[in-house]
Amino acid sequence: MALIRSEEELKAVFQDLKEWGLDYFILGSGSNLLVSDKGYNGAVLKIEYDEITKNNNEVIAGAGVKLNALINFCLKEGLGGLEWAVGIPGTVGGAVYGNAGAMGHDFSENIKAVEFFSGQDDDLKLKTFNQKECEFGYRESYFKKSLKKEIIWRAFLSLNNCDPKILKDKIKEYLTYRLNRQPRYPSAGSVFKNILVSDYPHLLEKFNDLPIKNGKLAAGYLIEACGLKGERRGEAQIAAEHANFIINLGKARASDVLALIKLCQEKVWEKFGVKLEPEIKFLGFD
Repeated sequence: MALIRSEEELKAVFQDLKEWGLDYFILGSGSNLLVSDKGYNGAVLKIEYDEITKNNNEVIAGAGVKLNALINFCLKEGLGGLEWAVGIPGTVGGAVYGNAGAMGHDFSENIKAVEFFSGQDDDLKLKTFNQKECEFGYRESYFKKSLKKEIIWRAFLSLNNCDPKILKDKIKEYLTYRLNRQPRYPSAGSVFKNILVSDYPHLLEKFNDLPIKNGKLAAGYLIEACGLKGERRGEAQIAAEHANFIINLGKARASDVLALIKLCQEKVWEKFGVKLEPEIKFLGFD
């Protein structure tokens, strides 16, 4: 495992990887990741480049910047637009990669450009994509879909001037909402993507009074409707507070979590004819 804080460190590590013939995985904070009980046969590169600067209403944040640190920086500078992300235990790089979102917002809303290195290039040249080139979608991006294993390095964010007192109140409101509705036990965050109802027109024909919001149906609603809240495998459990979280009661194994993921997918398919798509990423599984 390598903790990388600079371009020089990244290039040195890649030279070693090439000599050793090792595959690699880019890690953010691991907040949307399930790692196999067998581990991962390769190198893990954790990007810890965490410089934050601003230029008027633009904030430039390194991929290793924690989201809460970014929000605190914006609060001090009187820049709004990211308050909804408070409490998400991730990094800027991870938020770009998976187009992180909550409270009806997505990280891509504020992205102007992204700098990244291509792992396919021998000289690791720094490249830049504008917002459109990043191909953002619901919990998706070019970087997540690409097979080239790019290394996200910096994000250029466009924000709005805002009274710090108003920002502070918004942050408090979002944090309170999150704390009151999400489990306190360890987890990998939301397990499944919410459902785009347009992909499943039969839902509106067969089921009445579905809680559809902005064209989406919460995965947690479907899981709860199948009576799966509280279901356990080993020390992994579908959370009572929110059915789209699988929590670790103490000594859960990845195989326990995976068994519950498959159970949710099977039961929701049987009852609703909907295929639940994981939001979390899997590492080290065959």
